[in-house]
Amino acid sequence: MRDLAQKRLESIKRRRTTDDPEFIIEDYYEAAKELITALLFIKGYKSYSHECLITFLKEFYPEYGEADRSLIEQLRQIRNDLLYRGEPIASEFLNRREKDIEEVIKKLIKKTQEEIQP
Repeated sequence: MRDLAQKRLESIKRRRTTDDPEFIIEDYYEAAKELITALLFIKGYKSYSHECLITFLKEFYPEYGEADRSLIEQLRQIRNDLLYRGEPIASEFLNRREKDIEEVIKKLIKKTQEEIQP
């Protein structure tokens, strides 16, 4: 899962100037979801909903504070709005929050690495 997330992030960097922000945000969320899912697997759990991923982080990894969890939740909501309702996503959100998104994902990559190789 971690490798898949990293490939997705590399793809974002290659496409960043050509793709619509909707697809970039969707891929950022998918990368975060894959990394949290990897942490779930490491702990011996399986999630049946996206909401459980945020709860899992809160319960098992308190170092991901409210701001981190809220950002991941915003990505999930934006992704759902796009996929299920076709709502357009303002590029302003991506421009304003992309550095924060990348920081959270870097922390998740680091945490999965630490959990795999303590």
